[in-house]
Amino acid sequence: RFPDEDMIFHKRGQAKATNKKNNQPVQPAGLGAEPPELLVDDDPRHALVDWMSQKNNPFFAHTLVNRYWKHFFGRGLVDPEDDMRETNPSVNPELLEELASRFVAGNFDMKQLIRDICKSKTYQFSSVPNDYNAKDKHNFSRHYPQRLQAEVLLDSIDDLTLVRTGFSGLPPGTRATMLPDNSYNNGSYFLSVFGRPDNASACECERSGDASLAQSLH
Repeated sequence: RFPDEDMIFHKRGQAKATNKKNNQPVQPAGLGAEPPELLVDDDPRHALVDWMSQKNNPFFAHTLVNRYWKHFFGRGLVDPEDDMRETNPSVNPELLEELASRFVAGNFDMKQLIRDICKSKTYQFSSVPNDYNAKDKHNFSRHYPQRLQAEVLLDSIDDLTLVRTGFSGLPPGTRATMLPDNSYNNGSYFLSVFGRPDNASACECERSGDASLAQSLH
């Protein structure tokens, strides 16, 4: 962040839940963890981040590595990418474990994770199939072509036409890839029709890269 740069964020407040049986507030806690001791003014999300980033947390590193693998390859090492149960194993458990271990050892450095993936021979494979991998859609023996995401595609069209899409409540010139949340989908038919998710759920699978008739008519 530059010194004179404006930062835009959406303050959502703190969600609270009530136990239906005893009508008492439910104390927030990580999966399998005890509720943290929080003061009145403490933000429970800070405690959540601390729990997620513990080096002995078996969930966070593997899940995030798998999501980023899906981002670059169009398919996760575990597929669907959010179905991380033991009965849905990775197509390459050793690779997932190695990437997760390097991610943890690097103190959860996202840039290092991206370098590890993008510098691999697997990522640099040609997307042109040959006699041996033409039918392979699971083992990453070739690169699987995928469409640009809705935000990137909209920004590319804006750059080409020299006409920037405006978003209500945001500074002129804001790019689609800079949108702070998905509430701006309502003001952009393009983003909705080209598959930008509405975040109705936490599932990464909500984003769609499929072609549709509405896209052809847009």
